[in-house]
Amino acid sequence: MNEFDVAKVTEDIINFIKKHFKDNGLDGIIMGISGGKDSMIASALFTKALGSENVIGITMPCHSITSDTNDAKRVADFLGFKLYTLDLTNIYDTFLNALIKELEINDEDILKEANINLKPRLRMSSLYYFTQSLSIKNNKKYIVAGTGNKSEITIGYFTKWGDGASDINVLADLTVNEVITIGDYLGIPKDLVHKTPSDGLSGSSDEEKLGFTYNEVEAFLNGKNVNPKIINMYQNTNHKRKPITIFNKNNIDDAIKEMIKILKHQNKTISTMESCTSGMLASTITNIDDSSTILKFSAITYSNEYKIKMGVDKDIIDKYSVYSKEVSIEMAKKITLYANSNYGVGITGKLGIEDKNNPYGDDNKVYITLYNKDKDIYNSFDMIVFEDNRGLGKKKVTEMVIIKLLEFIK
Repeated sequence: MNEFDVAKVTEDIINFIKKHFKDNGLDGIIMGISGGKDSMIASALFTKALGSENVIGITMPCHSITSDTNDAKRVADFLGFKLYTLDLTNIYDTFLNALIKELEINDEDILKEANINLKPRLRMSSLYYFTQSLSIKNNKKYIVAGTGNKSEITIGYFTKWGDGASDINVLADLTVNEVITIGDYLGIPKDLVHKTPSDGLSGSSDEEKLGFTYNEVEAFLNGKNVNPKIINMYQNTNHKRKPITIFNKNNIDDAIKEMIKILKHQNKTISTMESCTSGMLASTITNIDDSSTILKFSAITYSNEYKIKMGVDKDIIDKYSVYSKEVSIEMAKKITLYANSNYGVGITGKLGIEDKNNPYGDDNKVYITLYNKDKDIYNSFDMIVFEDNRGLGKKKVTEMVIIKLLEFIK
């Protein structure tokens, strides 16, 4: 494991924040300040990146210990950002009593965890209320910061749609020890940086409640000294780290299975030549059992040089540009001939590129051709893909190609 370079990582985080806010036209950050080290160190990083005038903190005591609220005020005074105090105690009590009355449950053992998790969910609702209201009032675009670290996220030690919800989190890839190291590097008061980790809700320290230490979690992340309790917690909280499960009217796995069934029955195969999707189409197909019987060959050709080596006509690239329908047709045909398969797929284009001086095609536009060698026919189409995340753009194109390919084969 490489030694943690606190100076470099701190500078990288600050630059990451600056770039994200500039690229997305954002003005400021709003975040909960609990009095713990994570929210304090995250607020210090945002203050360094955006200036204290663009950081707003909210401390939200709810049957909390007074020292936590006092520590939150110390953080705001030390860093110089505005701090609101919203006492949620009465709101929590009223809400909880209404819930218990409707549920008709009086067993504290049943209600204990739900009661604890209700507090961070009320806090996150409050943060987004402040964010939306202050964005309009101040004519600025604010977003909500998350403050969970990698150690907590790995074991699922956060409340789903509570402190686990946010628009940006700059600590999510840092362990507890790395966060503390950054806090010391930034010169934040040591008693706050090294404060015993606690959720501020249950009355116990994190490690007391968990039954293992954060050092053991870090060892788990490094593949060493694995504590069975950590493995169990990691597995049982996996749902918290996954995106929302949604119904997709086009089930991609089912489409691939149907494609395999049809092609196996016909004793036919397909081959692919991918550029901007970088092999995701072939990879997605091969995730399904028995795909090796129908996927004969796959090539990833980012460069013009390797497109030409696979048979794409250089004159067509020069005439139409590498990002064009004509080149996608060449790719589909030539990969089919190269592999001696029955069907071919060619994909070229640009995903998430913003070079306005580049003479090739449109940004975020992808060109796809499906070719049937036996009948010498093809189907070409293009897609405009607006995704900030390049991986999501590739996924969207891949799924569309699979649906279209199944229709083409049928």
